[in-house]
Parts: sequence; C-alpha cells; structure tokens
Amino acid sequence: QVPTKGQVRRVLPHPGHYRWGLTGNRVTPLWHHRVMAINQSALDFAHAARLLGREARRRGLVAPSYRCPPRIVGVQRSLRRFPQGGATVAVQLKDRPWLAVLGDMIEGVVVANSLLPPHADRLRNDLWHAVGAQPAQPAQPSQPAQASPTRATAA
Repeated sequence: QVPTKGQVRRVLPHPGHYRWGLTGNRVTPLWHHRVMAINQSALDFAHAARLLGREARRRGLVAPSYRCPPRIVGVQRSLRRFPQGGATVAVQLKDRPWLAVLGDMIEGVVVANSLLPPHADRLRNDLWHAVGAQPAQPAQPSQPAQASPTRATAA
C-alpha cells in the first residue's frame, strides 16, 4: 500500500529507516541531511595537488598525480613511476602537520622530474611560494657580540 500525499511510512526492520516521499518513492531519512563534517585536510590536499600540478606544467615539467594514503604500510610518502612517463606521489595525511605534507608533495614533484641542484632547489623554493608557505630557512649563525673596549681608569 502506497501512502497518500502527506503520509509518512516507516519501513522496518533493517535495511534502514526510509520514509516515503510525496511521490510514493522511498527517500533518504532526514537525519542524512544534517551538515556533514568536512575533512578540511583532504580539501587542502586536493587544492595543493592542483596548484602544484599547474605550477609543474607551467614550467614544462611532469606533473605527478597525488593520492593518500600510501599503499605501503608504515611509510609517510611513496612514489610510483609509470612506464609511459608519469608518476604518482602518495602522501600520508593522518596525524601529520600540514607543512610536512606540503613538503612531501613538493619533494614529489622534484623526484618525479629527477631534478638535481641548483634546479631542484630553485623549484622547491618556487613551489613553496606558490602554495603560500615560506620554506624553512637554514639557521643563520649568530653574530658574536662585539666586546666594547673598556677604558682604563686611573686610580
């Protein structure tokens, strides 16, 4: 029996709690329409992957594809090369600082293109600026304090 307009029918027991829509078709219950939690790190990862790929192609380099997590258990990043010339960089997102993830993604572009210094260093710096983060600067040796000349006082 199909409920008439405005009537709600619950289907029990499992495979789920559905309600009948106005047309008589089963529809997803209202509790599915709550605001779902957004995985911000996954969205940031996707945005960074698009941006890094765009920057690599703009420079005439191979833009690797990205995925998460790596297929190898226990590693934070891995690179898989393809015979046709592409590469996939897999990065662990969970329980890692965002800058570490970005660093692995940037290093994936460098390794996928087999770049050596100074080109690799220049590309890393450019990609850090492209994603809007400043790369870690090497520690500058601190300047020793210059001793001020002391005046001898006559006693």
